[in-house]
Amino acid sequence: MCKGSNMLKNWDTNQKEVIILEEYSRNLSNFHNQLLLEDFELMKKRRKNIDLVKLSEAKEILEESKKNLSILKQWKLFKLANIDLNVAHSQFKEWFISNENDSLIYRKLLKVPVDIFGLIFDQHLQGLGNVTLKEMKKLITNYDFLWNDLIPGCPFSFPKIREHVREYFFMMVDFLFENEFINPEMVRSLFQDQKIVCEIVHHTATCLGNEIEMKYIDWGPKLTEHWYWPHVNKFYSALGKKEENIVDFVCLSERIYDLGESNRASINQFGFDGWELWEIIFKNHSIAIGQYFRKLKNLKGSDGLENYSGKNSLLHSQLSTSDLKLLEEEMEQTVPLLILKQYPYALSGSNKSYLDQFRPAVFDLLIFYENNLYPGILNKFIMKSKLERVSLVDTPQAHDNEDIVELIILSSECYSLFSLARNYEAIFEKAPERIVFGLSYDESIPKGYISRLHEILPEWKKTYSKVKEAGEEIITRLCEGDKNLPRLIKAIKTVETEPLHKLSKLFLS
Repeated sequence: MCKGSNMLKNWDTNQKEVIILEEYSRNLSNFHNQLLLEDFELMKKRRKNIDLVKLSEAKEILEESKKNLSILKQWKLFKLANIDLNVAHSQFKEWFISNENDSLIYRKLLKVPVDIFGLIFDQHLQGLGNVTLKEMKKLITNYDFLWNDLIPGCPFSFPKIREHVREYFFMMVDFLFENEFINPEMVRSLFQDQKIVCEIVHHTATCLGNEIEMKYIDWGPKLTEHWYWPHVNKFYSALGKKEENIVDFVCLSERIYDLGESNRASINQFGFDGWELWEIIFKNHSIAIGQYFRKLKNLKGSDGLENYSGKNSLLHSQLSTSDLKLLEEEMEQTVPLLILKQYPYALSGSNKSYLDQFRPAVFDLLIFYENNLYPGILNKFIMKSKLERVSLVDTPQAHDNEDIVELIILSSECYSLFSLARNYEAIFEKAPERIVFGLSYDESIPKGYISRLHEILPEWKKTYSKVKEAGEEIITRLCEGDKNLPRLIKAIKTVETEPLHKLSKLFLS
């Protein structure tokens, strides 16, 4: 049988991998052409305030990535064809030696076994993958004109161009990782860069919104706990707890920023405490995203829950005394505002919709602080911020603000777990043969969320009862302002008596 027939036979045997490789090549080529032939040409024509030298550099990166993609694809096809790689290694040896001008070294190299050059060649290919990734990172980190809020002269084109760059980059990372041209450590190194992680969050948000119609507010405190998270990109499987915490922190911060920006007009108009809170939390973030990343770069390793959560947090242990003091000052300002001194007034008109989303988002961020930055900070400032002067609800009954805050925190966690389980059930319930994006229904996923919920429920019920005993009107007002509570009260009764398959109907009313 001829060599060509053997290659075809082996490709047929490895058909699945060959098809995946071809799909990567086709999709990446389409993005490449879109960016070079349309998007970048459009920016060049409308070049006001755009550095053409920088634009040319970005184009060169795209061209080089296309060339490297072709080389790596061909090499992968050779491996899938199971051809005699000694031939390629011998050719590599001949090329390597031919470039050596020193006659003594030349004679020594002639005696080196071909297998050794095979190892060098394989390392060269992974090196090419690393170089490709490092260069492509620059499209996000080094060329601000691609990521500014507005490209002068082409305001309507910018969102599409940004989306194309983002999708091209993350698809290329998947290609390199899935085909072992970059290793897991190289993937994890991406998460030390603030801009990269911000775009990972935006990219994941777009996928969740477009593919499974999950609203931003329903993701819950941890984006990385969403059932679809592992399926957004292949390279997410390389992440450890450290990288997942980074993603969750950036997601929580971006969520607050987006809510503030989208509601800027209404909160400026009414001028209630929500605007002041937004400024403290985001604009004057003493432990801002940038500072957080600078601290993270000093940490070693990426795994180990025991070393990266709560009181044992590596990040917490490396914060300076001045950093901790700034964080305390920020929290001292923030916690009373979470209670919202003008709460009844703020619930009127468009403000109510804003607060319904904003307050849970802020509490989710505070919970992250508690678990990863400053253990005990919630309790400390709930107790010391003179909250007795701040009325959450306009009622004559005496009540404990600490219990109310605890109830809101627990409700946020419970509602998140309910939402994730409900979303999973609802998505698969209406899908043909219960298959979504090639994924078969897995009952253990929603059951896992519900199991964790049952661990929290006893504390939630205890706190709920304490608040309710202080006055029914407190619960009534809380239900008006916090969308989690009334749904939880209804859903908790259902989940304790009804089977799992009815979960998808819990929040439809």
